[in-house]
Amino acid sequence: MKKLRLSSIDETLLEILAYALFGNQKPLIYLEQIEPLLREARLQSVYPLVYSSMEKDIKEKLDSSEYAKYDKLYLKYIMSCAQNFEEHNELDGVLQEAQIPYCVIKGVASAAYYTQPFLRSVGDVDFLIKHVHKEDVSALIKKIGFEAKKTDNDEVHVAFSRGDYSIWEMHYSINGIPENDVGELIREDLENIIYTSNEFKSVDVKCSVPNKYYHGLILLLHTASHLTHEGIGLRHLCDWAVYVNSFEDNEFESMFKEKLTSYGLWTFAQILTELCVRYLGVKPKCWSSEIIKHGDFSCEVFLSLILDVLSAGNFGKKDVNRYREIKYIHNSAGTVDKKGIFLQAYRNLNRKVFDNHKIINRVKILLPIGWMIEGIKYINLLLKNDRKNIRTISMISQASKRKRIYSKMNLFQN
Repeated sequence: MKKLRLSSIDETLLEILAYALFGNQKPLIYLEQIEPLLREARLQSVYPLVYSSMEKDIKEKLDSSEYAKYDKLYLKYIMSCAQNFEEHNELDGVLQEAQIPYCVIKGVASAAYYTQPFLRSVGDVDFLIKHVHKEDVSALIKKIGFEAKKTDNDEVHVAFSRGDYSIWEMHYSINGIPENDVGELIREDLENIIYTSNEFKSVDVKCSVPNKYYHGLILLLHTASHLTHEGIGLRHLCDWAVYVNSFEDNEFESMFKEKLTSYGLWTFAQILTELCVRYLGVKPKCWSSEIIKHGDFSCEVFLSLILDVLSAGNFGKKDVNRYREIKYIHNSAGTVDKKGIFLQAYRNLNRKVFDNHKIINRVKILLPIGWMIEGIKYINLLLKNDRKNIRTISMISQASKRKRIYSKMNLFQN
């Protein structure tokens, strides 16, 4: 059996991030490492952090044209961040004037915990409102030039776009909440998030963000959802690292342990924190190190998990199979259980048949016919070469490995 290990590029990248985030010792960077480090930083959505930490090495070791190429890309990220901050200012002005309560989630809310917020890669403008204000806010956004986009999950959010680069996502629920009893508890808890939010104000941006407790809960929900779906990149881990490092041990435990235990997220919080302690330079935490006492969490498990993060890239950028693996990993509640992947695949196939063939949903005895129809459709795709670059056996094997890791987290099991 091949022994698990980090590549030299991965090791150096993690050391650079620990230096960028917490001032840990900066690693030696060799000429041949520069290009692969910056390429990987882009795939993991941590390019501004990595480039700013490596700029002196890049300038000294590369010729001027190569240096200019990477510097231009860095400036592009910084300009994108500046635009994103300005759009948060615009959002705040519009909603404050209309006296509609809101708070932004994810991007800028996470950037607020960084020493240099503009080095945190940003994307869309994500904000949360009460559902009752949906039509009013939609009208206000359209008035300043946005158009509504089609979305896969309009029960959670609606996306609006303006031009080629501006995307605002108006949420009235939080992504990643499971469809079970625990999910109902979490939804109840989140009812007060908007009315307990705080103002985040820096030189560049002013907006309303969740308080410390709710930001942590959203980070856990968001990270758990993407990790067990298409995959997270190092940006998600960096967000958790700077957030959890802002607490004293007893402060975090007293704020979170009871509630996260009831939500089935305490083990996950411990695992994420230990990953950040081991690989990103977070100060050791007594409450998270307790997880190591359990036999399921050896050094090899943590290594498997960081390799899983690295192999995915941000939102699965590095692996097209990640999206196909979801049906072998997630159950109907939207979380990960300990059932085998083939039993889960069987149940997912049944769900697909019922969704695609309403008559079979009403007359269950026809289910085998549905299996045949879906099987023929899949074979037809193979014959048309629509699946030519996707190795099914390899995908199922990888999904099985991922499910074994994630099932140890006891996600949303109270």
